[in-house]
Amino acid sequence: MKSKKYKHGAALGRYCPMHSGHKQVISTMQNMCEDSLVIVGSANAPWSLPVFFNYAERATFIQMVFPGCKIAPLPDFPGDNDTWLRAIKDILNTAGFPLHDTVFFGGADEDVIELTDGGTKIHFVNRFDGTTPIISATQVRDALIHNRPLDGLIDPIIQALLLQIWSVKWPLFQRKR
Repeated sequence: MKSKKYKHGAALGRYCPMHSGHKQVISTMQNMCEDSLVIVGSANAPWSLPVFFNYAERATFIQMVFPGCKIAPLPDFPGDNDTWLRAIKDILNTAGFPLHDTVFFGGADEDVIELTDGGTKIHFVNRFDGTTPIISATQVRDALIHNRPLDGLIDPIIQALLLQIWSVKWPLFQRKR
């Protein structure tokens, strides 16, 4: 078996919901790293359209597509980037991922831009290389709102559960606004 390029890999995102671009990043990370960790951001965020799915739902989507994947929640610290960065380091330490041995994987600059100041190693995955549509979680949520097909946007493995959760929570969310 060919050895992996990196010892530890971490992917950081909200995954709200996980889409085909996220899948490509996580899959690439798992193929290139001996051990990998998905960090789910905004784990404590109040219910909103950008954070429509709670942490447990998002972790379930990831586990369905990547069984056995290590997942950790990352809360928000509004206006306190230093505490946010410290929380990421604490998550890595708890998982046994020393910062100097961990490469962060992302599919866009905004996925990892805040991490570049700390001297962290970054590996960008071109999630728009022609194998997936240009996509964002905003586009997925827009398709859900307007009852458009999700084909190619999300993994078919999570589609039924995602639609079930959406159909229950969307009417409640609309009343809340």
